Parts: sequence; C-alpha cells; structure tokens
Amino acid sequence: MTGVVIGPDDKPVPHAVITYQSGAGIAPHVAHADARGRFSIAKLSSDVYALRASGKGVFSAWENVAVRSGTTKAVTLRLIYAKQIPKEYTATRTYEPNP
Repeated sequence: MTGVVIGPDDKPVPHAVITYQSGAGIAPHVAHADARGRFSIAKLSSDVYALRASGKGVFSAWENVAVRSGTTKAVTLRLIYAKQIPKEYTATRTYEPNP
C-alpha cells in the first residue's frame, strides 16, 4: 500500500503518523510519512485495513481499504480534525520536585 497524507490546507503533511489495523483484529501498527507526506506499507496480507493519519494535532477519519496480495493500493488520507494546543504545553519545562 502506498499513499500520501494531505492536510486541511491541501498540502502534503511531512512526517505524519499512519495507524493501521487489519480487519482480522490484529493489533494496530504504525507507519510514518516521509518529508513529502508520502508513505508505504509493504507485505500486507489480503484483507480490509482500517487506516488513520495524524500530524500536529490534526487527524483523518478512519478509512477502510481493501488490499489484495500481489497488488499495490494507492491511498490519500486527508487530515480534517484540528486541535488547538495551548502555547504553555509546547514550551519545554523542567520538573522541579516539591521541597
């Protein structure tokens, strides 16, 4: 399976995280997009896979993708749910134990 992750601004999302799981209920796996938002997941068995992408507080809806052995399926995952992260949570802070 190959694909690209597109953000709400219709631009590729670098280094997005792709979570996928087979229809058989096998534990979720993770893949990462490259600097151009492209990803590849190799050696998948024939099955229907649920995929979701995320990046910097933005997520895609779950997509069900049917995969057949010996073929390559191309997928576009569009990030649609934005979350605002307060600035106070993005700054690096040091832990200081109570005296």
